[in-house]
Amino acid sequence: MENQLCDSCSLPLTPDVVAPKNVTQWKLCKYCVKDETGEMWSREEILTGIRDHFFIADQGMAEDAAQRAAEEALKKMPAWKDAE
Repeated sequence: MENQLCDSCSLPLTPDVVAPKNVTQWKLCKYCVKDETGEMWSREEILTGIRDHFFIADQGMAEDAAQRAAEEALKKMPAWKDAE
Protein backbone atom coordinates (compact mmCIF):
# COMPACT_ATOMS: atom_id res chain seq x y z
CA MET A 1 0.00 0.00 0.00
CA GLU A 2 2.90 2.32 -0.61
CA ASN A 3 1.90 5.98 -1.09
CA GLN A 4 -1.81 5.25 -0.70
CA LEU A 5 -4.05 7.54 1.30
CA CYS A 6 -7.29 6.96 3.17
CA ASP A 7 -10.18 7.79 0.81
CA SER A 8 -12.01 9.46 3.69
CA CYS A 9 -9.42 11.56 5.56
CA SER A 10 -6.19 11.38 3.49
CA LEU A 11 -4.10 9.79 6.24
CA PRO A 12 -1.23 7.80 4.69
CA LEU A 13 -2.17 4.11 4.73
CA THR A 14 0.83 2.65 6.49
CA PRO A 15 0.42 -0.95 7.69
CA ASP A 16 -0.27 0.17 11.27
CA VAL A 17 -3.22 2.43 10.32
CA VAL A 18 -5.01 0.41 7.62
CA ALA A 19 -8.52 -0.49 8.80
CA PRO A 20 -8.47 -4.12 10.00
CA LYS A 21 -12.13 -4.55 9.02
CA ASN A 22 -13.59 -2.58 6.13
CA VAL A 23 -16.94 -3.37 4.51
CA THR A 24 -16.92 -0.38 2.15
CA GLN A 25 -15.68 0.20 -1.40
CA TRP A 26 -13.10 2.71 -0.11
CA LYS A 27 -9.50 2.36 1.09
CA LEU A 28 -9.81 3.43 4.72
CA CYS A 29 -7.70 3.95 7.81
CA LYS A 30 -8.63 2.53 11.20
CA TYR A 31 -9.81 5.96 12.38
CA CYS A 32 -12.48 6.23 9.68
CA VAL A 33 -14.22 2.91 10.36
CA LYS A 34 -16.23 1.60 13.27
CA ASP A 35 -14.17 -1.21 14.80
CA GLU A 36 -17.04 -3.57 15.43
CA THR A 37 -18.68 -3.36 12.00
CA GLY A 38 -16.04 -2.12 9.57
CA GLU A 39 -18.48 0.54 8.35
CA MET A 40 -17.32 4.08 7.74
CA TRP A 41 -18.14 6.75 10.31
CA SER A 42 -20.57 9.45 9.16
CA ARG A 43 -19.33 12.48 7.25
CA GLU A 44 -19.99 14.69 10.28
CA GLU A 45 -17.96 12.39 12.55
CA ILE A 46 -15.05 12.35 10.10
CA LEU A 47 -15.26 16.13 9.71
CA THR A 48 -15.12 16.60 13.49
CA GLY A 49 -12.15 14.25 13.79
CA ILE A 50 -10.17 15.98 11.05
CA ARG A 51 -11.00 19.40 12.48
CA ASP A 52 -10.14 18.55 16.09
CA HIS A 53 -7.21 16.16 15.69
CA PHE A 54 -5.47 17.52 12.61
CA PHE A 55 -6.29 21.16 12.04
CA ILE A 56 -6.65 22.24 15.69
CA ALA A 57 -4.36 19.88 17.63
CA ASP A 58 -1.63 19.27 15.03
CA GLN A 59 -1.74 22.50 13.03
CA GLY A 60 -2.74 24.91 15.82
CA MET A 61 -5.61 26.48 13.89
CA ALA A 62 -8.49 28.37 15.50
CA GLU A 63 -11.77 26.43 15.55
CA ASP A 64 -13.55 28.50 12.88
CA ALA A 65 -10.63 28.30 10.46
CA ALA A 66 -10.18 24.61 11.24
CA GLN A 67 -13.85 23.95 10.48
CA ARG A 68 -13.56 25.63 7.08
CA ALA A 69 -10.30 23.81 6.31
CA ALA A 70 -11.80 20.44 7.26
CA GLU A 71 -14.86 21.07 5.08
CA GLU A 72 -12.65 21.95 2.11
CA ALA A 73 -10.43 18.92 2.71
CA LEU A 74 -13.38 16.51 2.73
CA LYS A 75 -14.66 17.88 -0.58
CA LYS A 76 -11.46 16.58 -2.20
CA MET A 77 -11.63 13.08 -0.73
CA PRO A 78 -13.02 10.26 -2.92
CA ALA A 79 -15.37 9.03 -0.20
CA TRP A 80 -16.94 12.47 0.28
CA LYS A 81 -16.52 14.43 -2.96
CA ASP A 82 -20.16 13.89 -3.97
CA ALA A 83 -21.59 14.49 -0.48
CA GLU A 84 -22.91 17.80 0.77
